[in-house]
Amino acid sequence: GGFGTDSPDNTIHGKYDDSTVYSTDTHTAGIQIENENSTANTFSQLHFRSGNSDSYIRNIRNADNLATLVFLTDNGGASGDVGEALRLNNDQSATFASSVTANGNLTNLHGNGNNIKMSAGAQITASAYSIYTAETSYLRFVSLNNSIYHRAKISHVFSNEDGSSDLLTLNSSTGAATFSSSVSATNGIFNNK
Repeated sequence: GGFGTDSPDNTIHGKYDDSTVYSTDTHTAGIQIENENSTANTFSQLHFRSGNSDSYIRNIRNADNLATLVFLTDNGGASGDVGEALRLNNDQSATFASSVTANGNLTNLHGNGNNIKMSAGAQITASAYSIYTAETSYLRFVSLNNSIYHRAKISHVFSNEDGSSDLLTLNSSTGAATFSSSVSATNGIFNNK
């Protein structure tokens, strides 16, 4: 049937005219699915079904004015069992349950310290790949509580744990390496070839 239209294009068709431009503010136009229960981790959901295969989008209540959005898909398990594919957390981070395939670029639209995190054992595999950052951006490599920063422009610069001091500069044009302090070898000999 139609909502706001006498000639629906689909089984359910809602139609309205609203000139409000996009922003992150809440808005009253559209469809609302509401669960009035305020218990933590209760949810409202949109359920999709084709034959006996199901997918869900669930809005999970974390606390007052805090929510997590999850996407679940049928994963071939028992009837009534689905797996979480994607979780959009209330801090605006995203968690994928498995591998992520990008046929184009992965882009950080905000560039404000947001991270791409890989857990232990995770890897990026490709015949060739590039990582692009803005001039003032950096890559941060973290292992347990230790980290090192990498910036690339004309030179590749590796910085200390908090990014405040450059440790090594590799000049992309000349190949020269500049260390900010003395260089030592724990085992063996440091060779200049």
